[in-house]
Amino acid sequence: MNPVWPWGGHRRFAYDLARWMRPTRIAELGVHWGTSFFTFAQAMKDGRMKETELIGVDTFEGEDHAGHYGPEVLETVQRIVREYFPKQRIELHQMFFADALATVDDESIDLLHIDGLHTFEAVKEDFETWLPKLAPEGVVLFHDVAPDTGYGSTDYWNQIVEEYSGFAFEHSWGLGVLFPKGDSRLEQLRQQGLDDKLIAYTALAKAERSAIELHDVGEMAKQRMETITKQGEQNEELRQRLAALRETTVPREAHERDVGQAVTRAEAAEQLARERYEAIKKQTEMVQQRDEQIKALTRQLDAARTMAKERLDLLNKACERAAHAERRVATLEPRAASAEAARDELRGRLDDLRERIKVQDERLIEHREARKVAQQRNDDLRAHNDALRERFDAVRDRNADLREKLAAKTATIEHLRVEAAAATAAVVAAETSQKALEQHLAEMAEHVAALAGSHARDRTTTTDTLKKLTDAVEQARRAGEGAAATLARRLTRLDTDTELLGIRAEHVEEIVAKQRDQLKHPRTTTAKEEDWLTGETTR
Repeated sequence: MNPVWPWGGHRRFAYDLARWMRPTRIAELGVHWGTSFFTFAQAMKDGRMKETELIGVDTFEGEDHAGHYGPEVLETVQRIVREYFPKQRIELHQMFFADALATVDDESIDLLHIDGLHTFEAVKEDFETWLPKLAPEGVVLFHDVAPDTGYGSTDYWNQIVEEYSGFAFEHSWGLGVLFPKGDSRLEQLRQQGLDDKLIAYTALAKAERSAIELHDVGEMAKQRMETITKQGEQNEELRQRLAALRETTVPREAHERDVGQAVTRAEAAEQLARERYEAIKKQTEMVQQRDEQIKALTRQLDAARTMAKERLDLLNKACERAAHAERRVATLEPRAASAEAARDELRGRLDDLRERIKVQDERLIEHREARKVAQQRNDDLRAHNDALRERFDAVRDRNADLREKLAAKTATIEHLRVEAAAATAAVVAAETSQKALEQHLAEMAEHVAALAGSHARDRTTTTDTLKKLTDAVEQARRAGEGAAATLARRLTRLDTDTELLGIRAEHVEEIVAKQRDQLKHPRTTTAKEEDWLTGETTR
């Protein structure tokens, strides 16, 4: 990838932003050669973001600002995806931005990058049509928003940043960072030293570009020196040929003509060498000026890193090693890759450390909550023990009352049993009287039958008397049966009451035993229990 591509200066920030956000879905509108696209892909790969999906949308045919191109661009991007990011969830859609809307769910994009046509109307349409696809607290990146671009995208950025929160970089054609659906992430960045990071990222990008340009100038100087060396060799060859011509026996005119031509060629070569020497001298001066610029940028970078060190203690070691690597990148090219890997490793370790700290904080909160719950349970247990003691005293008092009532009931039962025995004797006597009456009635009936023939009037009187006696006997029999049934019911009821009192006395003794056991061995309970004494439900 071209290191001085217009988007190249924002790769560090985009990489760190993706690693920090860990988005579920990233969408890029305008892929082209994929400078920003593969920055996100590399962040996904290094950060082990297996659930993150990266979507790229582009016609891959070019437009007025980027120029038009052939299928080789799409083929190159697809080849890089296959070779370097085979395990990442990456999708490429060769279509217009508006046509790709149907492939994405609403509120599913956490990080959206807009880098299509740079006119005011085009950027406005891209933002407004894709805004519903942005998730709550999502972030939108706008490229080409620097004041000196001359694009309509800059004017639209200046308008939209008045409506929503955001910030922007002005190097590398400018990059706007917008928070249109909530600025909680922006507040987190500010708490982590956003102002210092803006200076640091800008200084790093400029230093990196200067180092690349210095390397290019050095290569140009090297090529020029090789050209001068070859020209010198050619001049030496011409001198040798001139000497050889002077020693030959060719005719004088031919000799003079060849000598003149050789001298002309030699003079032209010397003139070209002088011009190239002047060009190399100018290039050397430019290299020296670039060296001064690099030193100034390095000093600015050191100052920015010092400020970041004071405000960002958690990133101290990573920033120091990154600064050390950046200062030595021009002279230690072979170690640049290992320094970059070390910085990425430190960032990964820092992310892991933050995750561990977060887990420890959550565990500490849970431990504190558990201690509060345990203390509350301890207080509840003490209150429960006090309540148990009070209940035990009440149960003991009630047990004494029950025992007194049981003794009274027992005396009543004994009295009722005596009454039942007397009633039973009365029933037996009534039955005996009934039998005697029946026998007497039989005798009276025989006597009446004997006197019926001779004493009609006495018969009538006797019949009336017999009827009255029969009625009286029947009433006496019914009264005896009613009394016997009443006594039987009262005896049954007394037996039932006696059994219930016995059962209740046993139950009271069991409850008293349990309460004594609970007082000796208190326990913590979270289940609902019913108070046998009051009927209330307790915990």
